[in-house]
Amino acid sequence: MTGLATNQESLTVALFDPLARVPAAIADVNLRARTDFHHAGIGAFLVRALAARYPVVRRLIGDDSFLEVARRFVAMQPPRFPIVQHFGETFPHYLRSLGDAASFEYVADIAELEAARARAYHSADARPLDARAFSLLSTARCNEYGLILHPSAALVASRFPIVTIWRANQTDANSGILDQWRPEAALIVRPFLDVDVLLLPAGGHVFITALSTGSTIAEAAASATAEDPGFNLDANLTMLVEANTIVGVHRGAAVISIKQLEARAAPLAARRRTR
Repeated sequence: MTGLATNQESLTVALFDPLARVPAAIADVNLRARTDFHHAGIGAFLVRALAARYPVVRRLIGDDSFLEVARRFVAMQPPRFPIVQHFGETFPHYLRSLGDAASFEYVADIAELEAARARAYHSADARPLDARAFSLLSTARCNEYGLILHPSAALVASRFPIVTIWRANQTDANSGILDQWRPEAALIVRPFLDVDVLLLPAGGHVFITALSTGSTIAEAAASATAEDPGFNLDANLTMLVEANTIVGVHRGAAVISIKQLEARAAPLAARRRTR
């Protein structure tokens, strides 16, 4: 084993074994070479990683409470992978395990939203369809076609106004008072550089869930209407297009290209011109 490989192996042990000694490579550059380095250093680092991933949760419950909960989480569920971006994925579930009161559920739902934002940030890239391409999809084709969503797209539903609360806590200039507490569902997506958190219209959660599992547009709309009579197909499709969430169209297992859409839309456009 090479010297570099040995140092990497030693560092991995140091990160995940609190009883291991500090690797010589670290001690040689005078970086806190102590046997309790892992308790004071790595533990604090992981707590900071949680605070960075869940800033609104931290703000809602306060620094002292967050620090206590984060320390217990780090002690009970140390990271399984040597990549910090994955650490804290189960933190929302851990928050739910602390109690069954509404306050725990509310904070855990906010944590679910923030966890989805972190996943979206690190998700794969994909080029969204523009409005022109989507306009080629006629209403008559909704029974045949389904939509392919951006790989970063995620949904979080709650009986609490999680999107409103999350937005209100992005700045210090909020009163912390909500006019109305009601269920909200969020669409989290990163079509370009920034992660967007969008409040879904009525029936949007059921509609997008159905689309993501392969349903046609018409099937997804029917499911959403059955769940919420206030569902509006145009409003939901417009939101998806404007949020750059749609990256493709499919017909069953076959992906439909823009050229194919253009070819199938041409006869319909020609008939309209002759009327």
